[in-house]
Amino acid sequence: MSQSEILRVQIDPDRSPSKSDLPIHSAASHKHSKGNKFGKPSATSRKWMRFCVFLFCLIFIVLGRATVPDNPVPGIVDKLMDSAAWINRYVLARQNLRDGMLIACSFFMDVMFFSLGAYWIFYGNSSRLIVSTLIFYFVRAAVQQMFLCPYPDNYSWDDPGFPSIVVPYGRSSDFFFSGHIGFVTICMSEWLKYKKYLMAFLLSLGGIYTAFILLVYRAHYSIDIFTGIIFGSWTHMMIDKVKDDIDEFFDMIVEVCGGIIAIITGSGNKKRGEQELLDKPASTEE
Repeated sequence: MSQSEILRVQIDPDRSPSKSDLPIHSAASHKHSKGNKFGKPSATSRKWMRFCVFLFCLIFIVLGRATVPDNPVPGIVDKLMDSAAWINRYVLARQNLRDGMLIACSFFMDVMFFSLGAYWIFYGNSSRLIVSTLIFYFVRAAVQQMFLCPYPDNYSWDDPGFPSIVVPYGRSSDFFFSGHIGFVTICMSEWLKYKKYLMAFLLSLGGIYTAFILLVYRAHYSIDIFTGIIFGSWTHMMIDKVKDDIDEFFDMIVEVCGGIIAIITGSGNKKRGEQELLDKPASTEE
């Protein structure tokens, strides 16, 4: 407060000081106390809150039993795939359109594979990408040996006449779960770890287009796509948590292999040196 303000307060004692008359620290403390008007809930209040949440969940579970379906389903019913049936008929009736859309999808997969692979070779700092991809496809192959799905009607994944490096064509019943979408999810997660947000955004757009193609061409059920996204993301996240230990393990293997190679090559050179000494004729003194 300035001298004039102090004098004004002293002259007019009945005047209540305004907020501007208060010192800076007093105004700050007043604002802080106003923000915490109700204070933190007590331990008893927290217990009652948790009890109410638990009771709500219990009621939700009990009432949810009435919504459990009991329909006689003759086979797999994919409502999301069925909703795109008219697009499926439209695309399959036009050969050039069918081939062009499939080529674009496969070209995106190839570009994604080689671009991220090149970046990992030159700038990668861990084995996270390779290990998460291997685990994803290993689990996928194991699941497909236990769970089989029938081909949906109007399944179409024929060769469009343009080769692809990473996408195989032809009839294949490896439905559950989608390797296309799972690999896109892993690559997008890897770009996010490198803080290349533009690449991650482009891959998300390509992933949406790929999911659309898989449903329209009926190469995957909708559950395959959802599971591929979830498991691909989970695998990459879990491997990222232990990537340092995995990298140390691979470094140890490289060191051991390098030592074994050095021993083998060193012993071989030693034997060759001894043999050369034996084969060398003794020099005679004149």
